[in-house]
Amino acid sequence: MISRERFAPLSARDGIGHATQWSRWIAGAAAFVLCPPLLVAGMIALAAGARAQVLEQVTSEQSAVIQRFSEPRAPGTINIAVPDLQRRIPPENAKGMRFTLRALRVDGAVAVPLAQLEPIWKDAIGRTISLADLYEMAAKVERAYTAAGYFSMAVVPVQDYRSGHVTIALYESYVSKVVIKSDRPGLEARLAPYINRITAMRPIRIKEAERILLLMSDLAGLKIDGVFKKPDTPSGGGDLTLDISFTRLTGAVILDNMGTAQMGPVQLAATATLNDVFGLFESTEFAGMTIPNTPREVLFGQVTQDIPIGFDGLHAGYRLGYISSHPGADLAPLNVEVSATFGNLFVSYPFLRTIEHSLFGRMELNFKNNEVDIGPELNALDDNRWLAASLRYLAEFEGGSATVLASVAQGLDDLGARAGGWAFPSRSGVPDDYRFVRLDLDVRKEVLAELNARLRMAAQYAFDPLPSVVRLNVGGDPFGRAFDSSTAAGDSGIAATFELSRALPWSAPGISGLQVFAFVDYAALWSQEVGVDYTDARLGSAGAGLRATLGDGLNAQLLIAVPWEDTAILSTTGTRVFVQMAKAF
Repeated sequence: MISRERFAPLSARDGIGHATQWSRWIAGAAAFVLCPPLLVAGMIALAAGARAQVLEQVTSEQSAVIQRFSEPRAPGTINIAVPDLQRRIPPENAKGMRFTLRALRVDGAVAVPLAQLEPIWKDAIGRTISLADLYEMAAKVERAYTAAGYFSMAVVPVQDYRSGHVTIALYESYVSKVVIKSDRPGLEARLAPYINRITAMRPIRIKEAERILLLMSDLAGLKIDGVFKKPDTPSGGGDLTLDISFTRLTGAVILDNMGTAQMGPVQLAATATLNDVFGLFESTEFAGMTIPNTPREVLFGQVTQDIPIGFDGLHAGYRLGYISSHPGADLAPLNVEVSATFGNLFVSYPFLRTIEHSLFGRMELNFKNNEVDIGPELNALDDNRWLAASLRYLAEFEGGSATVLASVAQGLDDLGARAGGWAFPSRSGVPDDYRFVRLDLDVRKEVLAELNARLRMAAQYAFDPLPSVVRLNVGGDPFGRAFDSSTAAGDSGIAATFELSRALPWSAPGISGLQVFAFVDYAALWSQEVGVDYTDARLGSAGAGLRATLGDGLNAQLLIAVPWEDTAILSTTGTRVFVQMAKAF
């Protein structure tokens, strides 16, 4: 936060007052000769420093708003059930049939080498076993196929067991038919390239079929539940039934008081996503934010479109937005105006796509054109261009999930780029070809019944001074929740927040899903000594709150946060109370 105390040097009246006080101790002639030049020089230096603080604060807050709405579209999920087959011969009858096993042959095993199956029965050769034991061996053969990634059916045909030479017949399963149940007209024909790949697999490979179904669920608006039924006869194919629902429009409205005094504090944000409007299984998302009582303080809008290319998970798209700020409160007399256009072009591809593990690669070409005016004067003009490449790993495990995002970025000195080396930079000394790497982590885990933990971390290392749009900003949710949004920024740094939450067994009319939570966060930042007010800063906060659902799906949160570390004296707000209301539709 930029406080009134930090901007006190901007007052010429205060500066003259101090000069008058010193003049009582200095000879009148000396004061007449020396004070005016010194005073003017001091005011120019202080004003320049204050203006730098204004630029840093406002541009960082704008960057935080842009980053808030820059998350990639969430991947889809599927639910596939495989009903168990019941044995046709009662186990009690099979246990009564005993014989000495002398040799065992598996007919039909092709996908899995016989050498991988032999350990199942090797130790039983020469021993007396029952038909029930043979059934169990057949079940283990099926499980070995499943472990290798294939569906199969292993049966024990009628034969003369007295010789001890027995046979297990293995039928490598496949999908003979895919049945789609959906209210969306023409869906089966549009999904045929995916479905044909499943029915063409002989035998069906579990992970590959899983990937195809998940790629279908990644298509905008689709939600898939499936049931795979193994064949009734060993030589036949199974049926895959897909229950597919389609959602045309989703969105959310969020109202909170998490803004700053200069750009807020009450903020109103909204998102709306339209799916498959052009018949491409594309998603088109609109996002906007403003300050309800003083809209001119922040006006933000963007559109993002994600379009599948082909049928193997490749997606391409763009993001385009605009934001303008006229900070109020103690910055209003400066008449600061900051405006920016921004966006990117991107492609993404799932290198790995399963229910438990997914790995997405993404390439982006980004731009941000930023202009800062203080009063009638052009104060800064930046045109940033940078390439970014990232890998995002998603894991689902018992009672939790994890997301890891690793990215590397390189500034560009082409495509109209203009950063710290020209006449009006917001931060001098920033090269066009700046470089940085970043790592983000988000882990959720149920540690006890109804007690959940969440750890989020962000770490960044910059090889060069960075423009504000790609610096590591902290303050606000999630890092530094007791501080104003983008209170501090650094070229490099690390930030973390840990939260424990517990569902409460209490409800009342109109209130459900009551949850209590507590958190602690910490961040350490450092910057190269180029065009900054501070080269290192550390901040931390802690707090607790309540979450609940009110009425028909109105999600509410009450948060009390207290700062416990602030080495750069970046905030004077003390204990904060935040309220957030969100409604999804």
